[in-house]
Amino acid sequence: MVQDLDLTPLGIINLAVNKEKDSFSAFAKAAQVCSGLKLRRTLNQLALEELRHILRLMEMSEGLSGDPLEVIDLTIPITPSYTELLGQEEEVLGAAIRSERESRDFYRNIIDQIPPGGETAEVRQLLQDLIREEEQHEESLKLLTLVKRDR
Repeated sequence: MVQDLDLTPLGIINLAVNKEKDSFSAFAKAAQVCSGLKLRRTLNQLALEELRHILRLMEMSEGLSGDPLEVIDLTIPITPSYTELLGQEEEVLGAAIRSERESRDFYRNIIDQIPPGGETAEVRQLLQDLIREEEQHEESLKLLTLVKRDR
């Protein structure tokens, strides 16, 4: 359970942006260590989706009280080295699937803690949309796992 977090609308957006930045960085780096073109392409597509999520979150934050550009740090973190996973696409794929699950669960935990109504209603809806998209990403990755097993 997520505790001791800023669950104001802007605080929730900040949490979500940080989660999406981490996912972007991980997918982009993982794509660079994959030799398989299909997996590399999928991971790069997912990285771009995470950037789109950040843009959607920032667009929503513009209508909230407080200045998001004073609060939200848009620095993309440097991910740990994936060089030890070079050529181990099953490991990269598994890590990507876990990342999508963690994002989905993180958003669900936040939704469970935020009060209904007010400014948080729109934020809640966006988080629910992001959950659906993270589930779609996970399904895409699982399909790649099945394709790899059928070879």
